[in-house]
Amino acid sequence: IIPLVDNWAWFGGFSEWAALSGVNDFWNDTKAKSDFKQFVSWLMNRKNTVTGIIYKDDPTIMAWELGNEIDKASPGWISEIAAHIKNHDANHLLIDGGHKRTPAVSLQDEHIDIVTTHYTDREFTAFTEQAAKAGKAYFYGEFNPSEKSNVSDIIQRTINSDAAGCLAWSMRFRTERGGFYYHNDFNGASDSLHYPGFPSTKPTEEAAVFRIIREGAFSIQGLPVPQEAVPEAPILLAIQSPTAISWQGSRDRKSVV
Repeated sequence: IIPLVDNWAWFGGFSEWAALSGVNDFWNDTKAKSDFKQFVSWLMNRKNTVTGIIYKDDPTIMAWELGNEIDKASPGWISEIAAHIKNHDANHLLIDGGHKRTPAVSLQDEHIDIVTTHYTDREFTAFTEQAAKAGKAYFYGEFNPSEKSNVSDIIQRTINSDAAGCLAWSMRFRTERGGFYYHNDFNGASDSLHYPGFPSTKPTEEAAVFRIIREGAFSIQGLPVPQEAVPEAPILLAIQSPTAISWQGSRDRKSVV
């Protein structure tokens, strides 16, 4: 899933795009929309320098997402950009990029295939039903993984509903210099998830949270949960100081979920 723009400035948001176009209203200004569509066209036709495959033909891309949590987007912007994307790339699904609600245009526009919301624990199954009636798929894009009981509840409700799935915010990977990347979240209740789970980091009971997520991932597919493979050995990095010894961690031999 590749989002095309973000709501939030700290990760390259729409305000930066507006500044690049020299305008104030990214969502409605004609020049801003034209500049953004030019970028989208370039991206769809970019060739992956490793595989040699053009992005719009790449089967490893499941979907383009109009943006991350773009609840300020106007209905006109959503429809115009959605049509532009599908005009350049009919091979991939398109996600609307919702946040706390599902815009009416997302349910009505023929170019949008999937709708999503973030942090709507109470409402997400209702959004699932709403999407199904409109002929759209729905997945719960971000939920809080800080509490084991909450994770279990959300996953079970996902399995029992018509939702395509749910995603926890967030899992951070290992750094090339040893250790993990971190992102403090939920008022200090989570350091983000780090596989396979550690007793010294937040959220508490992290290993149990991973177990619940992993079991749910196979359950929603109707598959038995396989035994986890033993990962490759980590690599000991050059020791610069006896008080700073680090390893470059290894990934699981098979995917976590």
